[in-house]
Amino acid sequence: MCLTKDEKYLELREAINSLDDKAEVIEIQNVAKDNIITDIMNKFVVGNPRVWWLPFKRKPKSFSFDDEFQYQRISQFFDNNDVCYLITELDTIHIFKLSVRNIIKIIGECSFFEYYITDLKMQNLLCETDHGDLLYL
Repeated sequence: MCLTKDEKYLELREAINSLDDKAEVIEIQNVAKDNIITDIMNKFVVGNPRVWWLPFKRKPKSFSFDDEFQYQRISQFFDNNDVCYLITELDTIHIFKLSVRNIIKIIGECSFFEYYITDLKMQNLLCETDHGDLLYL
């Protein structure tokens, strides 16, 4: 079943609402969202591309796997208790602030979508591409 981007956002919200600690998840909106996007793009991305991972400013480390469970490997890059930003590429960019533990749970409940994860200080960036590769800066 192929979901539209709007349906993927609804699926994402359902996954968030199913969490025991859903109150921990904060969707960043408005000016704060715009500021985070600007900060990420200034630090990691060249220009204003269709997808951020195409023109990273630095060469990322690339990780390819023979399965579809890349989201289960996020804790290899961030501690499960770290609070990070989850940036989704759906109809529009959505940004959520939550623990890595919950990021993994949410992504595991959803149909595939491209996403980025960065720590709150924006020291590192992890993304899963539409090819199923993990890229880490």
